Amino acid sequence: MPSRAVTVGTAVTPLLSYNPRRTTVAVFNEDSATVFIGEDQTNLLTQGSPITAGGALTFVAALGDTPDRQMFGISAAGGANVRILEQFGQLPPLETPAVRVPVSNSGTP
Repeated sequence: MPSRAVTVGTAVTPLLSYNPRRTTVAVFNEDSATVFIGEDQTNLLTQGSPITAGGALTFVAALGDTPDRQMFGISAAGGANVRILEQFGQLPPLETPAVRVPVSNSGTP
């Protein structure tokens, strides 16, 4: 799956627009400065989720996350390079794990 590069500056930078078909998104910080991301573009430096240098955050709808929402980023250092990976389409149905059957330890065959 191809990634898309976005340069995050000292002003709020749009990373993703709302897309109800997006099922997973990962944001990778390829810079040496921390990048802050969030759905609300106000106070990102103090209330956004930090991604440290070389780190990433992943949002997966099947796990209860909201990857479909818009997302913004900011960096106090400016000029930070981030990569964005998106996945779209139907999610596979979640399966309930099989029930474990206890094994007797009575020692008799």
